[in-house]
Amino acid sequence: VRVSFIMTITKEVPVQRFVTVPILCSLSFLGSSLILYHIIRRAKSNNVKINPQKRMLCCLSGFDIIFTAALLLQAFMIPKSEGGFGNTATCQTVAFLQEFGFATLLYNSALSVYYLCKIRFGIQDQIFAKRVEPWIHCFCVGWPLTGAICGLAVNAYQETGATQSCFWNISKYNSLFWIFSGSLIFISFAIVLIANVLVFWHVKNTIIRVQSHSILIRMASEQFSGSSNNNNPNSSSLGGRSISRTSSSRRITRTSSLASAEAQYNRTKAVFVQSLLYVGSFFVCYIPAVINYFVLVAGGRVGREFRHYMQILVPLQGFFNFCIYLRPIYKRCRSQFPVESRMGAFRRALWGEKKITAKRAATNNEKQHESPPDDDDLIEANDEILKNCDSIESA
Repeated sequence: VRVSFIMTITKEVPVQRFVTVPILCSLSFLGSSLILYHIIRRAKSNNVKINPQKRMLCCLSGFDIIFTAALLLQAFMIPKSEGGFGNTATCQTVAFLQEFGFATLLYNSALSVYYLCKIRFGIQDQIFAKRVEPWIHCFCVGWPLTGAICGLAVNAYQETGATQSCFWNISKYNSLFWIFSGSLIFISFAIVLIANVLVFWHVKNTIIRVQSHSILIRMASEQFSGSSNNNNPNSSSLGGRSISRTSSSRRITRTSSLASAEAQYNRTKAVFVQSLLYVGSFFVCYIPAVINYFVLVAGGRVGREFRHYMQILVPLQGFFNFCIYLRPIYKRCRSQFPVESRMGAFRRALWGEKKITAKRAATNNEKQHESPPDDDDLIEANDEILKNCDSIESA
C-alpha cells in the first residue's frame, strides 16, 4: 500500500508539494510551537504575567500554526480529480483554516502598532492592555473568522487550478474575497509599513539627539576641567576645597548622565534592530503571496518558478520568527557563559538551562560582558534615554 501511495504521488502530482512544502511547514510549525513554549515557560518560572507584546506574539504563533497546517494539508486535501486525495468537503475545510489563519497577518501589524504606541507615544503596558489590546484581539480574530464562516456558508471555496490549492472562487465571489481577504492583506501591509516608518523616524531623531548631547558634554567637560585646573592650582583654602568639590560633583553628574545615555542608546539601537528583523521576515515571506493573489484577481497566472518561490517562503515565517526571537537569548547566553561552545549556548537558549560548574563559574566571573537586550528592554529604553537627555541638558 505504501509503495502504491508513493507511486501515485510521483505520477500524478509534483513531488515538491509532498516533500518540500511539508518539510518547510514542519519547520514553521516547530518554530511557532517553541515560541509558545518559551513564553509560557519563562512566565511560569519567573512567576510573572505575560505582557501585551508577548501575548500578541503568542497569538501570532498560534495562528501561524493554523495557517501552516492548512498549507501542509493543501496537497493532500484537494479533490482526487485535481490530483489530490480528498474531496470537496476536505478542500473547503482547508480553505476555511487558511482564511482563519490570515489572522497571523493582522497580528504582525498588531505588533507594529504595539511598538509604535510604546516607542513613539510612550503608552504604558497597563494602559495599552486595558484600552487598546482588547480591540486589537477583537479585530485580528473577528475579521478573518467572519470571512472564513461567510465563505463556508455561501460555498465560496474551491480548488484553484492555477496554484493547485483550495481558496476563494474569485470569479464568482470577487466582492467577498476583497472584503475578507484582499483588503485584509492590504491593510496589514499598510499598518506594518506606516508604523515602522514612524518608529524608525522617532528612534533616528532620538539617537541623533543623544549623539549631539554626548559630543557637547564631552567638550564641556574637557573645557571645564582645564579651566578648573588653571584657576585653582591648589585647594589649600576652604574656598578652594569648596570649589573643587563643586566642580568634581558636576563632573561626576555629567559623566554618569553621559554614560547612562550612551548605554541606553546602544540598547535602543540593538532592540530596534530586533523589531526590524520581525518586519523583514514578514515582508519576505508574504510579498510573493500578495503578488500572486493580485495576479489571480486580475485574471492572470504567475510563472512556475514564482510559484515555487512562493511555496518555499510563505511556510517559513514561523521558523524565521523563532530564529529572531531566540537571537537575543542566544547572545545573552554567550555573554553570561563565555566558556560555553556555540552549541552549548544554543542549547541553553533553547531549553533555558542555568546550571554551571564551579570551574566555569570562576571563568565566567573573569569575563564579564554586558548582556544584549531582550525584546522587553525596548519598553524601558526609550523612556530612559529621553530622561537622560533631559538630565544632560540640565547639567
